[in-house]
Amino acid sequence: ADLSAVALAAYGVGLPAMAMVRIASSTFYARHDTATPARATVTAIVCNILLKVALVWSAGLGLAGLALGTSLGAWINVALLTWYAWRSLIARSVVQQEMAAAVSAVAESEMRKSAIMESSLDAIVTMTETGDIIDFNLAAEKLFGYRREDVVGQELASLILPPERREGHRNGLARY
Repeated sequence: ADLSAVALAAYGVGLPAMAMVRIASSTFYARHDTATPARATVTAIVCNILLKVALVWSAGLGLAGLALGTSLGAWINVALLTWYAWRSLIARSVVQQEMAAAVSAVAESEMRKSAIMESSLDAIVTMTETGDIIDFNLAAEKLFGYRREDVVGQELASLILPPERREGHRNGLARY
């Protein structure tokens, strides 16, 4: 009876850890990450076995050593899952900061481009690699006689270039 009480007490040490492993694993599964909990569990099982061997034979704890090895293995699993979660959280935070900086840089660049387009006295027409107009400033409207709303999405060659130059322009675009 005395050995059973000691073994139950040793298992009791790991009971909160076993519940925490279940909860921590669920957070990874919710993110469709099954590899991380599996990696932590395999590592914890190896530690569990080594601890049991050490506690049963080296420390001579017998049945209590088996129970304590199981409990300590569960706590190792919790520690590993916590470490992996913390590392993942830090990595996501860095990625989010980098994304925010990139979005801010794009917004700033777009504002600068818009300011140049709106204030320029020169006609500015921008196009895609296939020759479709994507931007047309006020000076271009005055010079070519088209409204921006009417030309965006249209082929530049067919609207602005003389007919004898259109095919050469298209061929030049095709070479790029």
